[in-house]
Amino acid sequence: MSLFDYPRAYRECLASFEALRQLGFSAEDIFFQVAGADTPKKQLTIVLRTQNKEFIIIAGELSEDPDKIRETWIELARKLSSGQIEQEELNKSWRQSMIRQNASMFVASILAKGIRIPANARKLN
Repeated sequence: MSLFDYPRAYRECLASFEALRQLGFSAEDIFFQVAGADTPKKQLTIVLRTQNKEFIIIAGELSEDPDKIRETWIELARKLSSGQIEQEELNKSWRQSMIRQNASMFVASILAKGIRIPANARKLN
């Protein structure tokens, strides 16, 4: 299954996670969550918890059962970590992501929340 067979919300989650990692944040501080359990559309979010603060990225919405969304995310994460997703697909997904297209606003939003960008940050490219 291609990365592009998954709904865009999952690809935006991956891009958000990657953006936070490129900025130097630890993977242990980045979480996937499904919000809106009592609403028809569930929000897929990436949450950064660091420096006693929380920064939430709403990556997209899906009209699916929250457990199904979590299962799909775990499946995708396993494929990614085992190398089953081609780097070319990841690069294309990153280039098309809203996070990358709005990188300056993204970084400014993190800073406005009072979160310091780690010293080992790389440029979002």
